[in-house]
Amino acid sequence: MKWEVEIPKDKYYVKVINIKWLLILHAGLIVLLSIMMYGAWSLGN
Repeated sequence: MKWEVEIPKDKYYVKVINIKWLLILHAGLIVLLSIMMYGAWSLGN
């Protein structure tokens, strides 16, 4: 874990931004999946 301390703050900031974008993309995928499931369910009925 020592190497994490030596990383400059700007690189750590970029890593945090990347994690935020991954979370946003993950939420978007969940929303898309739920919309597709709802569409298939409404088509079935």
